[in-house]
Amino acid sequence: MQLVPDEIVAEILFKEIENIDKNKSLIIQGFPWTWLQALMLIDKGVIPDGILYLKKSEQKVKEALRKKL
Repeated sequence: MQLVPDEIVAEILFKEIENIDKNKSLIIQGFPWTWLQALMLIDKGVIPDGILYLKKSEQKVKEALRKKL
């Protein structure tokens, strides 16, 4: 399995964020996935009020991804 490059994921996300009312809350599921993505968020001025970390086994993640495909 190969992930989409960080730059492409960030570009898509940031275009969507620009269209959201700045006075509303936002939940971003699965982003940042990597440290580089987290740094990209900070560079764009998107600083989270909180982060929720849910731990799953690699097998469970693969099963969930297969269901989405």
